[in-house]
Amino acid sequence: MVASVVSAFCDALRLRSGFL
Repeated sequence: MVASVVSAFCDALRLRSGFL
């Protein structure tokens, strides 16, 4: 579902922000 994709995308950005 779209919600799942958006959720996964947000998680990825969150992880990148955390590493940066």
